[in-house]
Amino acid sequence: MFKPPRKSWFSIFFALLIGCGNDTGSLPSPQSKESDRPVPESTQSAVKADQETTVKGTATYAADNTIGTEQLGIPLYPGAERLKSGTWDIRNPGDGSAALTALQLRSDDPLPTVAAFYHQKLQNAQFIEINRASGKRVSITVSLPDQTTTSAVLYEDGTGTRIEITKLGENNATANQ
Repeated sequence: MFKPPRKSWFSIFFALLIGCGNDTGSLPSPQSKESDRPVPESTQSAVKADQETTVKGTATYAADNTIGTEQLGIPLYPGAERLKSGTWDIRNPGDGSAALTALQLRSDDPLPTVAAFYHQKLQNAQFIEINRASGKRVSITVSLPDQTTTSAVLYEDGTGTRIEITKLGENNATANQ
């Protein structure tokens, strides 16, 4: 049975993700298949892999510019620019291990438009709207049929919307240990 890592792993994950370079490129149009359009080599992140070890375990990052709807379990916002994407293999002897798949996007569309897209596409998801001094945020949580969870955070970035999608699942390499 999958046991998600403690909150400390999420802190490590997001801290490491922020420092992992910039992937740029356009996402495919809604008519094309994402798997058919990987981001060109020239636009991939300068950071292809990274590893962070703490007293609680090890997190290994690998850039992956082919991450899309199939890996995350939710649709990507059409026309959004891909900023960063990759996978994390997190191993902790006390808490077990997990795999994280993450993607950061940006759209010129305003937050209400992006949120409406996800409301329409993810009718069984949990939505939480948060008003902060720094702007409005929308948090989306989806429980997937494979017993994993995908979360998305949408937030205003001044001229558009940032979309950060993360899927937390069991690490297949250690699932049967």
